[in-house]
Amino acid sequence: CLYTCPNNRRHFTIGSLMTCLYGFLYVTMQLEDYALLIGSIGMFMVLGVVMYLTRKIDWYAISSTKQIEPEDGGQP
Repeated sequence: CLYTCPNNRRHFTIGSLMTCLYGFLYVTMQLEDYALLIGSIGMFMVLGVVMYLTRKIDWYAISSTKQIEPEDGGQP
């Protein structure tokens, strides 16, 4: 794994995220009566984090960058 991910900080981050995900899934499965509520709250939190992390991305600028085709249609 050292060859695919040489940064130790990245190892810790990925390991922490996987531990939190498995812990959340374990707790959700153990609380069968409240699984829908806990799952909904968890998904709401994930959506909030994604929205927060992508708040400064200009999606319209990304979609408007198209390659310009040559005027002669690309024929030699």
